[in-house]
Amino acid sequence: MYSLTCITAGSRTLLIDLDGAINAPFSIYLNEKFDNPHTREAASTGLRLFHRFLIAHRIDLPSRALNGECLRSVESGWLTQFAYRPVEEAERMSDKMIKRLTVASQKPPNEMKGAVEPNTAVKRLHTVADFLEWYRKKLLDEAIRSSRTRAELKDRYAAICADLKRRIRGTTQGHHHEIRSLPVKRYLQIIRELVLNPEQMFRTNSLGPRATVMRDRAMALLAAEGIRPGAIGNLTVDDFRYRPGDQNGYVVVKDNVARRGSSLTTAVPTAKGTRSIQQNYNSNVTVRLWPFTCLAIKEYLDGERAELLGRRLANRSKSFLFLADHGGPIGDRTTIAFVFRHLGERLKDLGLLDVAPGDPFVEGTHYEFSAYTLRHSAVSLFYASSAHQSDVKDLMRERFGWTENSTMPDRYAKRAMSEAASLDMQEFHEELLQMLAAKKQLRVELQAHGRRITGNV
Repeated sequence: MYSLTCITAGSRTLLIDLDGAINAPFSIYLNEKFDNPHTREAASTGLRLFHRFLIAHRIDLPSRALNGECLRSVESGWLTQFAYRPVEEAERMSDKMIKRLTVASQKPPNEMKGAVEPNTAVKRLHTVADFLEWYRKKLLDEAIRSSRTRAELKDRYAAICADLKRRIRGTTQGHHHEIRSLPVKRYLQIIRELVLNPEQMFRTNSLGPRATVMRDRAMALLAAEGIRPGAIGNLTVDDFRYRPGDQNGYVVVKDNVARRGSSLTTAVPTAKGTRSIQQNYNSNVTVRLWPFTCLAIKEYLDGERAELLGRRLANRSKSFLFLADHGGPIGDRTTIAFVFRHLGERLKDLGLLDVAPGDPFVEGTHYEFSAYTLRHSAVSLFYASSAHQSDVKDLMRERFGWTENSTMPDRYAKRAMSEAASLDMQEFHEELLQMLAAKKQLRVELQAHGRRITGNV
């Protein structure tokens, strides 16, 4: 068995061989190209597969470089076959099994048992291609004295990298039908329940409301604003800007990892792109919030959060907005995932995830649900509400954290056209706030009535 182990040492990610030696090219590449340990870990999967492939086929990149060669075209095809295999399985295979799989197999790789999704295989091949480009520039060019050999090698590497990047086509990732958003009416119905009946949405097994009901509601409403779950867990109190009486509030999504005072690991929630050298998305975004989201956050700040900090001698919050039970910032993504998994189960029990009759985008009886379901729904709603504006796609890039070159707005535009949604959001806001005010007034009246009864007794 030939495998690489991915470990985190301080702020660095290392790929370790079985004999304990550091695989220098792979490790240097990961740390030079990426700051974010989540991205490094994802990229390491493609490198581990590539490492196993090179060993099985006895390919030595430095030796080939001396002859002006990289991978051969046929080997690029073999690597494409191999990219569909789960990495743990690939590392357990013998060299003979890998050769039989990549060279002699007659069955399409995506149809073989246990094959990963085409999109995953594409990402792995792109990682390998990116590594090869880096490897030639950073390591080979400096070691080869002949300018002619360097030029030839550059052409060979460029050709094989281009070949790897176009090997797998027809993936479904870019199709607008794959966007996991809810129909607008169902999405707004869920928001209405979150605002008006949070105790019903976040319950314990004993059917009582969870101790973190207001925190969880505020997090869910921020996801419904289109904010990614990692960014939600990374917000500070200062990032939330709202004064009672204002029409709207704002939240600033930025990098707050340094405030934690500890090393960044893959478990720590972070805003996407804030720690990445490769800026494929906009990592610093200001989002205008709906009034009811602001009220929910304010209620959490003045209630649960203040009470939690008041029960402790020292303030351990480090100014983070959403806190764990121990009074410090949420330090693990699983805490956030649990909130949305629990909410999804509750929504399913209440019938709010039942597939709407005639929905052309979903197979089965229930919609899938996660924090990203709410984000995708928010984007779809934003387009439906702003489609009349000529710069709507630019507004989407700014609002949801995509770069100028991102094609994501185009995908949502196609989805919105298919759904043909139309609504008046301002009317929805006003109606919801009126219902919330009425509920609070009823609660006050019931409390007053209870006091009168107690006084008479």
